[in-house]
Amino acid sequence: MREEEFIITKKNKIYGDVNGLKIDCKGSGYELKTKRIISYEVISYNCSSLLEDCLKGTGWTIGYVNPEFDTMYRSFNITSKSRLEHLIDIAKTFNAVIDYDTINKKINFYKYEELSTFNGFILSHENYIKSIEDSSEDEEIITRLHVTGKDNIGINGVNPNGQSYIDDFNYFYDEMSDSLRDKLFVYNQKFEDNSLKLSNYLTLKKNEQEKLTEKQTKLHVKETELSVILDNIIIAEQNGNVSPSLIEERKEKQNEIKSINSDISELKTNIQNIENAINEFTNSLRYENFLNEEELSELVNFIFEDEWTNESIIDENDLLKEGRKYLNENSAPKINITTEIINFFEVPSEWHNWTRFKKGDLILIEVNELGTKVRARIQELLYGETTINVVISNVESTIKDTLTRISNKLLAGDNLNKTYNFSKVGIQKVITNFNNRNDRIPDVPSVVFGTDLKHSLNDDGTVNLNVSWIFPNHEVTGNPAHNIDGFEIKLYSSTSGDEYIFGSTVANEEVFVVPYQIRTIALNSKVANKFHTIGIRAYRQVDPDINSNRVIYSSYVNVANTPYRPVEEIAIKANLTGNINGNVEGTLNGTKYLVSNEEPIDPTPYMVWKDTSGQYPVEKVYIEDKGGFVTTAASNSSSLNGYTEKDFITIEKLNKPNGIPTLDDTGNIPSSQLSNTSFTKTGHYVGDNIKGKYIDIGFMPDSVKIYTTNINDNGLFIPSIEGGFLYGDKQGTLIGLDGSPTSIYGQIHNSGFKTGNDNNTYGNKSGIIYYWEAIKN
Repeated sequence: MREEEFIITKKNKIYGDVNGLKIDCKGSGYELKTKRIISYEVISYNCSSLLEDCLKGTGWTIGYVNPEFDTMYRSFNITSKSRLEHLIDIAKTFNAVIDYDTINKKINFYKYEELSTFNGFILSHENYIKSIEDSSEDEEIITRLHVTGKDNIGINGVNPNGQSYIDDFNYFYDEMSDSLRDKLFVYNQKFEDNSLKLSNYLTLKKNEQEKLTEKQTKLHVKETELSVILDNIIIAEQNGNVSPSLIEERKEKQNEIKSINSDISELKTNIQNIENAINEFTNSLRYENFLNEEELSELVNFIFEDEWTNESIIDENDLLKEGRKYLNENSAPKINITTEIINFFEVPSEWHNWTRFKKGDLILIEVNELGTKVRARIQELLYGETTINVVISNVESTIKDTLTRISNKLLAGDNLNKTYNFSKVGIQKVITNFNNRNDRIPDVPSVVFGTDLKHSLNDDGTVNLNVSWIFPNHEVTGNPAHNIDGFEIKLYSSTSGDEYIFGSTVANEEVFVVPYQIRTIALNSKVANKFHTIGIRAYRQVDPDINSNRVIYSSYVNVANTPYRPVEEIAIKANLTGNINGNVEGTLNGTKYLVSNEEPIDPTPYMVWKDTSGQYPVEKVYIEDKGGFVTTAASNSSSLNGYTEKDFITIEKLNKPNGIPTLDDTGNIPSSQLSNTSFTKTGHYVGDNIKGKYIDIGFMPDSVKIYTTNINDNGLFIPSIEGGFLYGDKQGTLIGLDGSPTSIYGQIHNSGFKTGNDNNTYGNKSGIIYYWEAIKN
């Protein structure tokens, strides 16, 4: 018998027929309730590491920890809770019993079997029993258990039959037909044999995956180096000074990447072959391969399902092991026995049994009259003067509460802070799960082929890029690599015709997504004289235990003949139809212009109307989202976006048919054709929270204004390549950095502009519509 230390938690003075002092005590481990653990998150810690963090600074230390607990790893994410509560949570997740050594202030973690011993103690009518009640609960039997861990990881990858659940029908064998029972015996033997095979295959797969990770890390480094080289080439092109050494350096780096990609492809093939072998024998363990239709129908009567989740387990093997333990504890009826026995502790002649009977011990109960013969643990002891009421159970969940009862008592009266931890799996912002029936398929999607690219010219000088490709129909082929959710299309446009590798400058890449039924896409209103590189890859969204990123991609396939330049010179169509008091009407670059003193009856989107009904003309733009015409500026009505009548293109001035001028490489009309005139271009976009988002407008403006549609947001004024200003308040105060423009508020670019480049993403906040006005003097 060891000594224990207690702390007094409550004192009650009693005065009456009997005077005295009533004292409530708790084990000194209760003091851990007064210490808190705050903002604690760890991944893959063993038991001793978790205990060390839990007890740090409390005055308590680690005593004995069963060695098996330190071969298991758990994760915790805690906002705030008491150290005692966290200690009990650790014990629960390792299936451990806490022993508080209150004298030495040490915490011991035992396995149940280490503390629950059978000392040969027997209870019967001949041995202490006065009365007994034996009950069992069949309603809560579980024969099929669906198992999940942290972030919804499952056991499919380590379960020999590839399922997310485990079965145990042992209790019902006597109720089954002979044929069903015999075939389940054969099935179980095959299941055990495949467990060893699966273990060997998983070891091989792990080794190949480690090699693959090493190669992919190396590839990332090389691609980053290539990105730097490509940036240097772009800068050199802008300065008109591209050295041969840069081109050669690019080729060498591309060859290195090609070699690594070859190694990666080989490793992926090896992994795929292993996975195919695993799939082959997991598929062989389907019940329909062992049972006929009648037996399958009979088996349904013995399937009782439930779910079990442990958010602390991050390893599939640990999850399967703990899930099997839980199913084993709940796959048979819960037996509860309550008996009243003679208090033999008051009988000196029975001293030899005093050390063989305590809470948590295993004892044998034999009552022939009830047909009861059970070995189970003592759950509860209630002492009277001459009798002891004993509660005995084989219910493991109840036993755990018994063996850790002192821990739970220590928590009595604690107002617990309950934190609900939702899965932290990142939500895909772009990819849409168009076909959720295939979320369990681990196969890498096949690549697209047969790509084709054509273009059509628009009146405003832009082009529509029409892309098509071929991809097999899974419903026809039955190949899991053809079972996908959709396609991701990327577009990169540049003034250079050099080969482009996607991922080099992500900010300048446009992304489009279409569902799996689609094999064509139109990329509309693109700059006609730029070089366009288009890549396509198939994808499938899957469950997190299949792929931690929840999506599996095929390799990118660049569309044939890209980089593709539709035309060398941009053609802009102008159709000027009139002049009213020096104001010009007509269509320019697809935008209609009208001068009148009455609002147009059937306006088209972004129509520019010069309202002459007042003393001074006012220019307005029709924006449907705003509910009508929006005033842009009051100006001299003899100019149209900076052009006067004499500036517009005519057949006589250009000596070209149809009045169609040409643009230079920057997208501007050369001064030789327009003289030194100024003009304005407008547009809009929806914010996506990308830092430094690049907006390509086809020329380098002298200044840009960005207008927000959200009252809680700010607009931007960008006057230079150095940066811009923030509209600070309703009076239009400009805010920069120490009075100077800063790239935090955007900056002019060689063929457009960029929004703010810090975490505030000024000018590009998610979901907000922005209208911009770019001016070229």
